[in-house]
Amino acid sequence: NKALTSGDSPVGEDPKDDTEETTTIVRSSDIQITKDADVSGVENEGQVINYTITVTNTGTTTLTNVLVKDPKTGLSEVIETLLPGQAVSLPTSYTVTIQDIAAQKPIVNVATATYLDPVTKEEKGKNA
Repeated sequence: NKALTSGDSPVGEDPKDDTEETTTIVRSSDIQITKDADVSGVENEGQVINYTITVTNTGTTTLTNVLVKDPKTGLSEVIETLLPGQAVSLPTSYTVTIQDIAAQKPIVNVATATYLDPVTKEEKGKNA
């Protein structure tokens, strides 16, 4: 970016000056994915656990076709455009099975969000 200035002097040489400033453009691509459940424990077969999965663009580039998957609930959604700073929340749910109750273990549920980095052209992703 270059700025120029000049003027008319009433007493001689006209004043003028210029200056130049370079600003580096930093492009980065990154996301954050979080998942929240509406319960902290389950008691019965057939109980429904409602989840909210939130994907946030924490980078400086616009991301397209961000794929969000949650295999346990069957969620598979594409966020077509995710602007820098933008967050999109997706609801999903899981119905507790008799196998879950019989296992007497925590129900582990992992969601992923993947995208093609527009800067490096590499596929990247995060889990929640």
